[in-house]
Amino acid sequence: MKNSINKAEAKRGSASEKAGKALVLHDRATKSTHLDATHVSVLPLKTKAELVQDLEKKKASAKKEWQALAKASRVAVKELNEGVDTYCNYVNEVAKGNEEIINDGGLALRPEPVAVKSLDMVTGIVVENGNETGHLKISFEKVKNAHHYEILASTTPEVNDSYRIAKSVSYTKDIDVNSFKRGETAAIKVRAVAGKGVDSPLQSEPIMKYVS
Repeated sequence: MKNSINKAEAKRGSASEKAGKALVLHDRATKSTHLDATHVSVLPLKTKAELVQDLEKKKASAKKEWQALAKASRVAVKELNEGVDTYCNYVNEVAKGNEEIINDGGLALRPEPVAVKSLDMVTGIVVENGNETGHLKISFEKVKNAHHYEILASTTPEVNDSYRIAKSVSYTKDIDVNSFKRGETAAIKVRAVAGKGVDSPLQSEPIMKYVS
């Protein structure tokens, strides 16, 4: 017997929509003059559909409860931070810079800012093709005291001043850079930056990568 029924359509939709369709099927079967309402395939439709509806209601209720708890947590954390600030101000007034009193209150002196005058060269640069055409995935080792990193790229490294900043990022692994075309050969260098006028020396030779 050829199956001409569109089963996919009968099961299409969200969980709630599927349950609604199943209840309609059950209702139509019980009223049909052609179908046997006591058939083993009919009653389970209602039972299973009602179970899905019940679980969907519980999911919706749990989601609302979670959202309410998340909001309450954010408010509580904000108030806690304000409370810690108030306590720190109180200890600061009593201590007047006395480290012993500050430590006695469970706190620590604010560290003096470190003036960064130079940075080490970025090492451990690895360049691979990304998951999409024209993308490169770049990793490198972290440099102490660096604030951020600049990924410089060129497809004509033999030309002076051809390197351009393809991406500026804080430290992370597997940085996705989408600045190339398939078939190009990219030259990559990475520079660490600590602040205005303070950056690391560039590599003497770039990392070369054919872009696929």
